[in-house]
Amino acid sequence: MKLLTEIYSELRLVLTGKTIDAIFPPLVFVIANGFVDELVAITFAVGVSLVFFVVRLRNNQSIWYSVAGLVGILFAGGLALLGGAADFFIPAMISSLTLFLASLISNVIGKPFTAYVSHLTRGWTLSWFWRNDIKPAYTETTWIWAVFFVVRFVLQLNAFIS
Repeated sequence: MKLLTEIYSELRLVLTGKTIDAIFPPLVFVIANGFVDELVAITFAVGVSLVFFVVRLRNNQSIWYSVAGLVGILFAGGLALLGGAADFFIPAMISSLTLFLASLISNVIGKPFTAYVSHLTRGWTLSWFWRNDIKPAYTETTWIWAVFFVVRFVLQLNAFIS
């Protein structure tokens, strides 16, 4: 039960934090694209990105995640318009491969990638993550991420080729 509570806490932190700005717009595109044409789906996703941007700006919060989400959706949307909906996922494949490599390399050099991600979402100092009693958990999590991202890349590549 404790594990479920911890997972819920982490998920809640991601969904209510800054990273939602980069996660939600692509999800809007995927859902909308099932019901409307690509241009309308892209418009919905860009609209959601702009809403996040305006809300962050209005509340004097950091706009960087919303800017990253907006740039990402504009880039992916442009690819989708040029080559069809499948091209929307080219950035996702690049992202999956990049995150796999980041996870792999960061563990090899002894600085687990998930510690950096946790640092960004929690704001704790990086030195806390490198403690001998904490670092092994982040190393293990980073290996799990590496496996996840390589499997996701292979599945995305297979869907893209099909």
